Amino acid sequence: MYLKRLELQGFKSFADKVQLDFGPGITVIVGPNGSGKSNITDAVRWVLGEQSAKTLRGFKMEDVIFAGSDKRKAVSRAEVSLIFDNSDGMLPLDFNEVAATRRLFRSGESTYLINKTPCRLRDLQDLFLNTGLGKEAFSIIGQGNVTEILNSRPEERRGLIEEAAGVVKYRRRKKEAQRKLEETRNSLERINDLILELQSQLEPLKKQAEKASEYKKLEKELKELELELINYELRMLQEQLEEAAGEVEEWKNALAMRQAQAYQVREAGERARSELQKVDKQVSRLMEEVYELTNETERAEGAVSVTLERIKSLQEKLFRLQAERKELARKLEDLGAKFAQREEEHRHLQDQIAAKEQAVREQETELASLERELKEQESKEKQAKAELFDLLNEISHGRNEFTRQEQQLHGAVQRSLRLEENFKSLKGNKEKIIQKIKELEVRLKACKVDFGNLEGKRRELLRQREEEQQKLVGRQESLNKLKEEARQASSRLQVLQEMENSYEGYQGGVRAVLKACREKSICTGIYGVVAEILRVPTSYERAVEVALGGALQYIVTDTARHARQAIEFLKREKAGRATFLPLEVIKPRVLPPEAQKVLSWSGVLGAAADLVRCEEKFASVVKYLLGGVLVTSNLKVAQKVARALGYNLKVVTLEGDVINPGGSFTGGSYRKSGSSLLARLRQIRQLKEQLKYLNEEIEREEQLTKMQQEKLVQVTEQINQVEEEIREARLVIAGLQRDLEHFRQELEEIKESEGVLEVELEETREEINRLNSGKKELEAKLDQLKVREKNLTEIIDRCREKIENLQSKKEKKIGAITELRIELASLRQEETGLQHFLKDFYQTRDEYEKALARRQKELEDTENRMAEATEERSKLENRLRELKKVKSRKEAELELLRQEREKCAADLQRKEEEIKVAQRQIDEVKEKLHRAEINYARLEAERANREKTIHERFGLTLKEVLTKPSRIDDPDAASKKVERLKKSIKRLGTVNMAALEDYRRLKERYDFLSRQRNDLFQAENYLQQVIQKMDAIMSKRFETTFAAVSQAFCEIFRRLFGGGRAELQLANPENLLETGVEIVAQPPGKKLQHLNLLSGGEKALTVIALLFALLRVKPSPLVILDEIDASLDENNVERFAALLKEFADRTQFIVISHRQGTMEVADALYGVTMQETGVSQLMSVRLGEASSRAS
Repeated sequence: MYLKRLELQGFKSFADKVQLDFGPGITVIVGPNGSGKSNITDAVRWVLGEQSAKTLRGFKMEDVIFAGSDKRKAVSRAEVSLIFDNSDGMLPLDFNEVAATRRLFRSGESTYLINKTPCRLRDLQDLFLNTGLGKEAFSIIGQGNVTEILNSRPEERRGLIEEAAGVVKYRRRKKEAQRKLEETRNSLERINDLILELQSQLEPLKKQAEKASEYKKLEKELKELELELINYELRMLQEQLEEAAGEVEEWKNALAMRQAQAYQVREAGERARSELQKVDKQVSRLMEEVYELTNETERAEGAVSVTLERIKSLQEKLFRLQAERKELARKLEDLGAKFAQREEEHRHLQDQIAAKEQAVREQETELASLERELKEQESKEKQAKAELFDLLNEISHGRNEFTRQEQQLHGAVQRSLRLEENFKSLKGNKEKIIQKIKELEVRLKACKVDFGNLEGKRRELLRQREEEQQKLVGRQESLNKLKEEARQASSRLQVLQEMENSYEGYQGGVRAVLKACREKSICTGIYGVVAEILRVPTSYERAVEVALGGALQYIVTDTARHARQAIEFLKREKAGRATFLPLEVIKPRVLPPEAQKVLSWSGVLGAAADLVRCEEKFASVVKYLLGGVLVTSNLKVAQKVARALGYNLKVVTLEGDVINPGGSFTGGSYRKSGSSLLARLRQIRQLKEQLKYLNEEIEREEQLTKMQQEKLVQVTEQINQVEEEIREARLVIAGLQRDLEHFRQELEEIKESEGVLEVELEETREEINRLNSGKKELEAKLDQLKVREKNLTEIIDRCREKIENLQSKKEKKIGAITELRIELASLRQEETGLQHFLKDFYQTRDEYEKALARRQKELEDTENRMAEATEERSKLENRLRELKKVKSRKEAELELLRQEREKCAADLQRKEEEIKVAQRQIDEVKEKLHRAEINYARLEAERANREKTIHERFGLTLKEVLTKPSRIDDPDAASKKVERLKKSIKRLGTVNMAALEDYRRLKERYDFLSRQRNDLFQAENYLQQVIQKMDAIMSKRFETTFAAVSQAFCEIFRRLFGGGRAELQLANPENLLETGVEIVAQPPGKKLQHLNLLSGGEKALTVIALLFALLRVKPSPLVILDEIDASLDENNVERFAALLKEFADRTQFIVISHRQGTMEVADALYGVTMQETGVSQLMSVRLGEASSRAS
């Protein structure tokens, strides 16, 4: 497998789509700093799943998207693809070519693809697992990673060995198995809690089921007897219905006669009402006409007022326009006067400009003559200077030679003096060095004493650290214990809340109503069950639970209407039955007066209603349920109380024994159980309070633990400081030893130097004599050259005097011309200003004339509109007078019609009195008919009720019941038997009819959870075996790979450094699963030292040795090296390049480098440039071109 192609688009500086084609072997990427080479490395890391923006040299992940430049806009997404050749099937996909792609949009959305198919990050990481590739593998190393690998903790370096050993997938599987094991144990704990809870519910539910069975038998017998009674009563009702029907028919005939008489009276009344309505319509019509005339008169008056205002406004506008027209005429007159004055000024300026232009032309002619004469003198001067320059060169040459010989002479003299001084100095230094050696020997002895003291201080600090560590372990154990308690409480709370949320232990009907209320189907007016509204002290919990029994699940509602709605819901959904307690109708029960006396008895704890707490609005419900129940300390006291009260009240004990009204006793032992409804709700409240307390304790313990950690850190820092002082002391001792050796060698060298100095002093004296002779010859030659120099200088001075005179005249002439041109420019500027003024004048004059014309036009329009408004006002006033006349006439007609209406109304009133009399007679007959019908309806309703009862209670129709003959001879005896059966049912108390189904369902759930618990036990054992197996495989693989890598590291290190020693060591060999890895490196000629003390090149070579050791043991298909050779010298670069060439047969290398030696071994070169600011571009170079560039 190898990387065939890398495609980038919008990633960092690669704005355009870029494709890099790779082959097996070595590919080198070169380019100037800042061109974007390292962005290629970042792109590969990014595709392989890197999630740290900091690792990619950014602040946030969106920074990898091209952000734009001076000439380009930012792009909306970044996309990078790695295309691998998978012909060898190394990747677990049935494709010869595999493409891994990652996209990131500026919105933050990220996508991963394998062969253009979307996938998860986990899928992409699994694809490259154990291939040597990956964001954390050793296959991608940059210059910054060198320091990172060397400075990392031993535990972090372990990851390199694990990657080579191929144990990453096993560690991942182990973590997955540990996670599943933790989940299994949590599930097991929850199931144990559930089973315990179910066990507590099964026993009481079984008793309730037995009670329900007895209830069904009595209920069946009661229904049969009640059906016989209803049959008898229905036959009696039928006879009464026939008599009532005859009476109703008689009163209906009387009513028909009275209604016929009343009809004739109503007819006469309707005719009188019709006449009145006719007159009313005429009155209404005239009133509307008068109203319309009044409105129209008011509108006409308003129009007259508006017209008067309009005329007034037009007059004001007329006066304003006349004033504006007069002002514009005055302004035009002023402009004409100014224009004549400026015209005269313009003519005078033009004459002045012409005179100045003539003067400039004359001065320029004289300037040209002066420049010709000046040029001739400058030519003569130039020739003389050339001759002088040659002469000066010769003089300079001679002087330089003289100076050189003089310097040589001075140097020889100085050297002679210095040699003599050195000879004296050597003797002095020899004495100083002897003294220095003695001082160093004394200092070395003192340093060794200090070193011993530091070692003792270090041992004391290590002892203190051990004590602080033990204290920290104690704190952590306390903290873990608190966290475990909090976790157990949280788990228990979760189980109880899950049971409460699923209404575990509630009857079917109650559960259905509460769920519907929670889902907002029927939430109006429902407060919950009785168990939820009570707050019962723990000591009274069993007594109250026994006293209430099934009433704990009674549902409290606001009104009876809400209870009916809930019952209709249960019927509609066929969800079972439930008992409801409407607050508006429930009446509290109180102890009878005779029971008050026993409350003061010893062992009597009080009325049950007084021993519990609830909200004020639920007090009536609590007293209804518990107001007639007494609580005692034991059964003996309960019997005494019950006997005193004639066995008329229920008495319960703290142990749950009961003496029922009538004298029956209920009691016995209780199986240890989890919790009842009351206990469960109490436990939920207690667990919440406990969790709050535990969280506060955890926070306090964490603070104490943090303080203990800080103490440990302080001691550790002191140890580090002392160890640093020990290292410094070692270095000082080593330095003193080196200095001592150095001074001893220097003493030997001084002795050798004394003989050499004597020979050099004799040679220097001979050189001084030779240089003195040459100096005298050069002095004579220089005197002759100075005479020639003086003559040429005089010729040049004369030419310079003439040139300066002509130059002065020229400058004066130029000054005069300049002044004339300035004056000319000023006059022209003034002329331009006058021209602009004249242009502005013409424009202003045109604007004033146009404005004057507009004002004249507005004057004419205003005068016309004023004439129109005056005419309109006259018309409106005439119309107003006509409207007032018509209005007066209509008001007179309206008065006549109102008098006629009063007559019709009086006639109608007489007719209506006659109708009322007739209606009273009808009402009297109707009343009698109504009573007869009510009697009939009552009997009919009674029969319907019987029919409904038959249908609801017995599931029969009325016809089916009446077809059976009645066997009741004595209805009174049958009714008494019904009452006896009802009392027997009542003595059973509250019966949970859903208990039979609930018991069956709860038993099935208990059996299911028991089977599930067994399955979880087996899963726990299996996962523990898997973890043990993974640990064994990882230990074996790590140990084998570590040994191989350590041996290869030593060999390659010696090869790269040309000697030395290096090895890998285990920090804790006893714990192969967690031990860290130490690197020991000793370059040749150096003592063993800390890795941080190595030079940059030595660090790089050490990491390179480790990298190639890993590659030798576990070859990676692809390795990317980003400027890892930057700190190497040329010799080490050649060694590094040789290793690349050697390993290129098995591994594809992509190297980012500036070094010539690395480029020379490349099979292909890519150049990265930034011709456009902020945008990287690629240039591909084959091997031939690369060679030519390198040369």
